Amino acid sequence: MFIAIRTCSKRRQCSQRRLTRRPIHAHPREFRGPVRYRVKRGEQRPWYQDKASGKRARQIAGIPCRRKFCAWAERVKNLMGALTSTRSHYRFSNLPKAIIFYVAPECICVSVSYRGTCWDVLADLDVAPMKVDDGFVDKFTVPEWRVIHPDLDTLWNVEVLDACDRWLRSRLVPAEYIVLGTSRGGGATWAELHSTNLPASRGEVTRYRIWKRGPASSHQRSVS
Repeated sequence: MFIAIRTCSKRRQCSQRRLTRRPIHAHPREFRGPVRYRVKRGEQRPWYQDKASGKRARQIAGIPCRRKFCAWAERVKNLMGALTSTRSHYRFSNLPKAIIFYVAPECICVSVSYRGTCWDVLADLDVAPMKVDDGFVDKFTVPEWRVIHPDLDTLWNVEVLDACDRWLRSRLVPAEYIVLGTSRGGGATWAELHSTNLPASRGEVTRYRIWKRGPASSHQRSVS
């Protein structure tokens, strides 16, 4: 009988302790568990809020794109030089280390960095796949110019990789120097491609010679 009374008293103490415990919302944020991002209806979850499984799926989806980019880099090796990579970031030996190619399932982004900081984006060749009856189209393209592609691989090849090749031929190949600068007052940063070594402009921070080796004149340079 004494044991039963003692057990009941312990239960009563536990119940009183539970009643006096602070509610969950009164605890600091670090004790409330993981904070989930609330997605509204029709809103897309930000990339930095993805779970580990979502990030892994994104990495797997980017494998075919990176393989295609490496195959393209092999075709232009005589001009661009050897390819080196760090995950999804690529550099070419014939270009300054500041010029970085970022490859993802939805884009190829070419940026230039200065002292470890992304200074400006030289080219952002992206695509937004949209499913239609006969295949896929790029949502960013105006309806009059949209081309229907049979699958996502063809869409990425035409809208992203081929666009990167055209940008290389038309913009990067004719250029000799890349100039980095800041706006008046030190706000926004910018980068420009120039075919000649122009005098220093207002706001210029530094400049790089783009091609480490190759013909002296840009019109003699060709992409194999």
